[in-house]
Amino acid sequence: MLTTVPYTPEDFYRISWAEFDAMMDRIAGDISDFLAKQKLTVKYMVPVVRGGQVPAVVLSHKLSVINFMPVQVKCLGKGRSMVLFDPSNVVLPPVAENECVIVVDDNQGSGGTVGKAIDIVRKKFGENVKIIHVIMSVDYSCQENVKGPIFKAVGMLTNEQATLTDDECDAKGIFIKKLACFPWETPEEELKQMKTNMNRPDKFKVMINHKICDMAPVCGGISVCPTGALYWDEESGRITHDESKCIGCGACTKECPVAQAIRLARTEVEAEQIQAEYDADPRRAEDLFIDRYGGDIVLTKTTESENAIALAAQTSGLAIMELNNDDLIRCLLMSIPMKELFAGHQWKHIKVMNPSEELLKELGISEITALVFFQDGKQIGKVEGYFENVESERGVLENKIKKILGG
Repeated sequence: MLTTVPYTPEDFYRISWAEFDAMMDRIAGDISDFLAKQKLTVKYMVPVVRGGQVPAVVLSHKLSVINFMPVQVKCLGKGRSMVLFDPSNVVLPPVAENECVIVVDDNQGSGGTVGKAIDIVRKKFGENVKIIHVIMSVDYSCQENVKGPIFKAVGMLTNEQATLTDDECDAKGIFIKKLACFPWETPEEELKQMKTNMNRPDKFKVMINHKICDMAPVCGGISVCPTGALYWDEESGRITHDESKCIGCGACTKECPVAQAIRLARTEVEAEQIQAEYDADPRRAEDLFIDRYGGDIVLTKTTESENAIALAAQTSGLAIMELNNDDLIRCLLMSIPMKELFAGHQWKHIKVMNPSEELLKELGISEITALVFFQDGKQIGKVEGYFENVESERGVLENKIKKILGG
């Protein structure tokens, strides 16, 4: 059952541009006074996207700050958030002892969103980096939720959590009795986001059909998971899911190349239905390999580089070694009609993900992706580079392969 948002558009106080500008003047003045007393200068302005970008731009103009390092953290409600953009790997000049960083967010509740942004800043510039926290609106009861900044500048206090009576708000100078809405927002947009967050399940369950999973440690689903909820478990030798870390983004389900091998359950009922479908699924990973590649499989798991040559040498008849890199576009074999190309041939497939430099040198390969052909253990040819699955390029690829196989 969906939770109803306990607010209406009338519960919002929409701040005018004039009020916003006056607020920014006051914040800039407070920060300038603090910087002068501490003999500090501002090295970076860090807007927490999406809400912090407008006040950060205005504040940078008022304080003459030219360096920006935006971070993007999405609030998921119920104290949860996820990092969408982390620039900690971007090469930037360090922050000196007499410099600081200003982190700007629009609204603070539990502090989880800006807390993650501050963690990113510390990871980038060190634990001792001096941070000024600018928050445009914060509930009276949540002021102390964010720890660590050397100075905090608050635009306005609100009574969003309804912990104060109207008389208490008046006594404390809090004129926004419920919710604040900035000039670039609308109450309707804010209510829609609130409803989405409030109805987001506390836990999600990623369901993996291990019958048809490729069982490869180098998995696209793992690589796109923003929280590490999906990971390769060395002990069990399979892809595993940690429900406590999952935020239900569904990125893994879209990235998995095996259709329906990874699915997302948002309720217990959905989980039971998906599990029942998995239990009834008669397919196996080997069946999908044969269907995908049109040949028998030597190993269903990815072969290590040091074993690839030995495996090819031991294979009688035709063997095709696929060399692929998980940083590049999908493997060559998935883009060509293998059954048509190798009709009348008996062949085996050897897959090598992220081949070593030694293997590439031994095989004479200069470009990945590549196919290397072996006949009775001896290398007889190779095709390098990626071919789109379009008629013109497929024709080029067909001719290359047919030439290697003698017609």
